[in-house]
Amino acid sequence: MTEQIGWRDLSVTNDEGETLDATLGEIVDAGEGGFLFKYGTWVNGVPVSIQYYFLSAPGEEPDWDTPRCPVDWAGLENAVTPYRGTKEA
Repeated sequence: MTEQIGWRDLSVTNDEGETLDATLGEIVDAGEGGFLFKYGTWVNGVPVSIQYYFLSAPGEEPDWDTPRCPVDWAGLENAVTPYRGTKEA
């Protein structure tokens, strides 16, 4: 069984394959999550797509279906509420 990871530890990579220099938690803490969450799609409080970006676990090749391990999403929705111009699927 794959170990669960917290959303704060996820890597963020753009659609050109460049990994950002901060984890998702660091980006949100810095108040810079708007570029990630403004045009995403959410299902039951979990982002299922983020336009132009991929989330992945450390060491995982980012793609449309990452992260592939279980993720503890608790607290993410509240942390990014100020950025959400999103639609709920």
